[in-house]
Amino acid sequence: MCLNKIQLIPNLNFLKLSAVIFMLIDHIDCIIFDREIFLLNFLGRISFPLFAFILAYNFYFNTSDKKRYIKRIFLFVSA
Repeated sequence: MCLNKIQLIPNLNFLKLSAVIFMLIDHIDCIIFDREIFLLNFLGRISFPLFAFILAYNFYFNTSDKKRYIKRIFLFVSA
């Protein structure tokens, strides 16, 4: 069964902004509060799944050359 690539989320800017804000909350909790406030720690840990989802979504829907996309990701990670 071949599924057509239907873009479910046409605009990922809200998810990107949310992930950045959650990551900022996590860093504030780590630096200022030394991980004492559980709610801030919990909110901060939401950022990685959002970034991973955005990465996978862009890999599946928004790239024509998947090998080149993977090379760019690995170059970014290794830098």
